[in-house]
Amino acid sequence: MMETEVLHVRHRPDGRIELAEIRQLSPGEAEDVARLQDEGLGDLMFPVTPGQIADMLGPGGRTVGAFVGGRLAGFMAATVPGRGEANLGLHLGLGQAELNAVAHWTAVIVHPDYRGNGLHRRLAMAAQRALDLPRTRFWLATARCENLPSARNFLSVGAEIAAILAKYDGNLRYLFMLDRLAPPVAYEQVEEVPAGALDLQRELVGAGFRGFASSPGGIRFGLPVRAHGAANAALADAADAL
Repeated sequence: MMETEVLHVRHRPDGRIELAEIRQLSPGEAEDVARLQDEGLGDLMFPVTPGQIADMLGPGGRTVGAFVGGRLAGFMAATVPGRGEANLGLHLGLGQAELNAVAHWTAVIVHPDYRGNGLHRRLAMAAQRALDLPRTRFWLATARCENLPSARNFLSVGAEIAAILAKYDGNLRYLFMLDRLAPPVAYEQVEEVPAGALDLQRELVGAGFRGFASSPGGIRFGLPVRAHGAANAALADAADAL
């Protein structure tokens, strides 16, 4: 069980500062998750079903929540998909051993009254701590391409845009990947691409570019250049751990 994290957040309607506590949720808090989804699900988000909520809170996953005044104000779920067809790593060509090392950020909602406090980013990091399994190496997630705030939050925790594809609701989504064992990376031929220029973004990703940071009007894409010696060592260590 992860330790509780305490932080200050601003209540958007009236500007008051409040205390928020981030902790792991229990199966008995499914109604709180469903209520927050009813209150905070936006047009660019994909809803989760009651069965999926049960899975998120069950032994196969970890869900962390931010509570303000005892009420759930945000949550982030993390699950281990195994090697089945739901594993997002299949879209990235991961091998069987690598698929076994995948975790998903599967769902996130922050109440509209508390958006703009960085809770999405804090919850993503807390979910990693809550699901800190020895074999977990790759963290994957998707977000609608129009949902630039969500994209910025995943980029802010070190994830890269590794693919752009139609998923779940038929709309184009960014597929984010964070490799916890990857060596330090630099980017060459960096381009700042407007948020709506999806054709150019898809062309760059198809050419090996990765989205790695947000810019005022969009996303920065570049060709990753990793230290080959460090990469080989990290891969060898990962193979030993699987």
